[in-house]
Amino acid sequence: MLNKIMNNNVILGRYLYAIGDACVSFVDALLNKNYKQALWWFFEYYYSLGTKKDYAWQLLFQVYYDYYALYYPKMERFIHQKYELWKNGEAFDDCKFMDFGFIKIEQFEIKYIISVIKNLVIKTPVFDIFVLRQTMIQSDMFKKERKKYRFRKTGEVAKDRVWLTNCNFDPANYTLLWSIYNRDWLNICCCINQCPNDPVVYNKMHFEIVKYFNEVEKITINYEKSLQLWKRSVENYKNACHIMIAIVAYMCKFPNSRNMEENVKIPPEINLSKIYVKYNKEEVDLVNDWNADLDADLDAGVKIAPWKVLSEKRLFHISPMIDCFSNTARKNAKEGCGEGDGKGDDMLDILRNRWMLHSYLSPIWKMRFDKYGAKIVNDGETGPKIVFSSVDKEEEWFEKYNLEPDECALEVQNKSVIPEKCLDEVEVEVEVEVGGGGGDTKKTVNDWLSRFDKKTDDLLYFPNFEKGFII
Repeated sequence: MLNKIMNNNVILGRYLYAIGDACVSFVDALLNKNYKQALWWFFEYYYSLGTKKDYAWQLLFQVYYDYYALYYPKMERFIHQKYELWKNGEAFDDCKFMDFGFIKIEQFEIKYIISVIKNLVIKTPVFDIFVLRQTMIQSDMFKKERKKYRFRKTGEVAKDRVWLTNCNFDPANYTLLWSIYNRDWLNICCCINQCPNDPVVYNKMHFEIVKYFNEVEKITINYEKSLQLWKRSVENYKNACHIMIAIVAYMCKFPNSRNMEENVKIPPEINLSKIYVKYNKEEVDLVNDWNADLDADLDAGVKIAPWKVLSEKRLFHISPMIDCFSNTARKNAKEGCGEGDGKGDDMLDILRNRWMLHSYLSPIWKMRFDKYGAKIVNDGETGPKIVFSSVDKEEEWFEKYNLEPDECALEVQNKSVIPEKCLDEVEVEVEVEVGGGGGDTKKTVNDWLSRFDKKTDDLLYFPNFEKGFII
């Protein structure tokens, strides 16, 4: 979902952070159990999406399945419930004793999001499914490493594979099921990743995965409940492949049959019960205060002056772990959209000199430009620029929305820069330690794991991700 927003360009969000940087910073803060920063970064992304805020929920679902589904499978229903309440609103009886009808709470209440983040941040993350999803979406890199399994076109199978026909599995899924049987994770990831985004196909694949674990590995499964949860999951989270790999990982990580040793013991501090902490009004007020910017009134209807926005509202520095992810747009900066080494100087140049061009494609800023008839025009000589429908409209826009980032203090500007490449007041690179950052070493995929004291040896599978992870 994030790629649909980023569009391979550096796109600046509400407070002119690159949208991809905000997403990485949110995940980093969440996994580090920094609740305030996790909330702040999530809502920086959320409010940058304008009317497309459902994408923010897709990020929440992705983070849950990546890092928490393995230890907290029961939390899946909790998150889906909160999403549905956010999307559809909530109705309740206004009186317990008399039938006066129902009161309906408005849609898109942020309290449901706060509730999910508050419950995730106290949980212990585990990285198996995250790595498997990375393997799926980067499966083309590992083509040469895949084992090739052959099955007769007649449907006949060798003795050790006879269960494939005895259980009446679809021959189209033989490779996947045989790979699961052999715990061949690369082939499992590739087979699931190749599943088309067609409900008929992925529903069939899901059914056969569940059937396999029930009939072949003898794991007790309630088919009816499993199907209900599956339908709800794929309705809300638009990545069926991610959900399927999570199911396979859970069944394989904690097997209870086939006389196989468990790969890992669930840590004793993990609580699988359905006990959740509640949000409070102060947390909602805090997020609303963060969002009191150009389009939102403060107390008594007084609006914040545009030139004060960044100084007052940019609270945190981006994560020092941005380099662990290869598809953040800063790494793909091209001519006309900012060209540099993607480690700080380019982002400062974008912020100071081309922030309007780079914010134009973010939903929240696109709405602001559209209100005044602004469009991007490329005359071929001076390059792309924003042109308003009239001089008056341009003046009105600047009066209301000109954040003047080039006039902000360097400390404020540097919050868009990877810590190791921050500049001092005389434009000289200085090392800055932010949230564990510092040093001049490029971050790798192993740094992402070691930041949270995770080791590759503890995972179900870990290939060599030469190009980094993908957010």
